[in-house]
Amino acid sequence: MIEDTIVAMLDSAGITNYPLVPPHDAPTPCVVYQKISMMDMRSHEGYVAERGRWQFSCYAYTYPESKDLAETVKALFDLNQIDFELATREGEIDTPDPDTGLFRKILDFFIWK
Repeated sequence: MIEDTIVAMLDSAGITNYPLVPPHDAPTPCVVYQKISMMDMRSHEGYVAERGRWQFSCYAYTYPESKDLAETVKALFDLNQIDFELATREGEIDTPDPDTGLFRKILDFFIWK
């Protein structure tokens, strides 16, 4: 399962991570991951693979910490063909989180498994 692999990779890099929403008292920096969509890839022969769009929100108290965390996540996932068939970074945005006051860098990936 893609989510299990994502969690194992983040854990192995020592990155605190949470699904969907960080707890109110979550330590930072941390990554929040979310499945945006999942699609079965098919061919004339049938099922080939599944492709998921995953979002990683990199939270930190400072902007440089958020950028550094995002770089670590990109190094783990972008063009990874060891843990997945393929993972590609498709987008990136900087945005403060108005609810927490933390800096956040959001990364979008397609991941094939």
